[in-house]
Amino acid sequence: FLGEIGQTLRDKQGLFGLILCACPAGTLALNSFFPALAVDYHASQWLTVGLNGYLGWLLTLIGIYFGARACRRFDFGSVYIVSSILMAAVGAGLALVPPTGASYGIGFGVYCIVQGGSLTSCSALIVELISRSRHSSSTQYSIFYASNSLAQMYVLALDTHFYSRHGLQGLYVADAGLNLLGAALLIFLIRSRNMGTAQ
Repeated sequence: FLGEIGQTLRDKQGLFGLILCACPAGTLALNSFFPALAVDYHASQWLTVGLNGYLGWLLTLIGIYFGARACRRFDFGSVYIVSSILMAAVGAGLALVPPTGASYGIGFGVYCIVQGGSLTSCSALIVELISRSRHSSSTQYSIFYASNSLAQMYVLALDTHFYSRHGLQGLYVADAGLNLLGAALLIFLIRSRNMGTAQ
């Protein structure tokens, strides 16, 4: 197992996947805040339960459907970058609107849809990387998943820090900024890989 990890890290595609999954793009960190933020928005119980239950699941499924359609027409990496930018836009929008039950429902409803597209495009990109590799697919998937979990942890930690210091606006600005940073890193990584492949 350790030997396969070493092979993955020495392989260009494997290293690319590892760094890609560690980017702060599309980590879905705000998803962890949904239930707790209902208090700040004075959201009703049925809305809170719905968005964090079957309604949120249904909206995410809609995002997965449109994400899959987009991945059929466009490059997986491009769809992933766009979904990260859309996540940043949702965060920026939530930072600007007053904290009401309506903004909670609409904002997080849209976020659920966008996160579905992000999940689809990120998964498609990872599967594409693994399919091109000569090394163990299960090991590579485990490494990429662990790297993505690490990204979720540090984004969540930063979001929590800014929320504790600056409230809702701090949370959303921090999350939007991290998504934009992640999108910029993805653009750089994908362009560098494409240039290397062309050569």
